[in-house]
Amino acid sequence: MLEPRKLSDREKAKLSDFRQVLLSESLQSKMINFAMSLTKCNKALSKDLIQQTYLRAMENENQFKGGNIDKWVITILKNLFKDLNK
Repeated sequence: MLEPRKLSDREKAKLSDFRQVLLSESLQSKMINFAMSLTKCNKALSKDLIQQTYLRAMENENQFKGGNIDKWVITILKNLFKDLNK
């Protein structure tokens, strides 16, 4: 099973508020569970999908309008998965 990565206090201090929430254990767990369900428990594909999601979210941080970041990130993950399966 994929496991969320814990950030050290030192790592957290270097991150913006957006990135701290983006890299939170809670959101990581949701992303892992959702990616694993989409990929039928394919760990390699799930890891790739999660990495692509992080990259896309960080690239588009300025488009996040506030509110529920979890829904925003999960939507990115879902759309990336759909794009992979076209």
